[in-house]
Amino acid sequence: MSVLCLLCVVPALAQKNVDAAHVKQLVQKNAAKLGFTPADVENTRISSAYLDKQSGAIIAYLQQTYKGVDVYNALTSVAFKNDVAV
Repeated sequence: MSVLCLLCVVPALAQKNVDAAHVKQLVQKNAAKLGFTPADVENTRISSAYLDKQSGAIIAYLQQTYKGVDVYNALTSVAFKNDVAV
């Protein structure tokens, strides 16, 4: 039981939440590399994001929206290292 608890706690300690506004700026800056149009960026909501301390990368989950409503099953994940999409 203690091994199971340890397996759940250790990854959480290696992560830190990241401000959604900062991630949105990274998405805008790297839109072309990510294959996003300006409309894609506008219709995207940051579902969650965190800094992986081990790799130093920001991992973000983006939710596509339409008129402010989430599009079902339209999620993508992106990673940024040194403010560049990887």
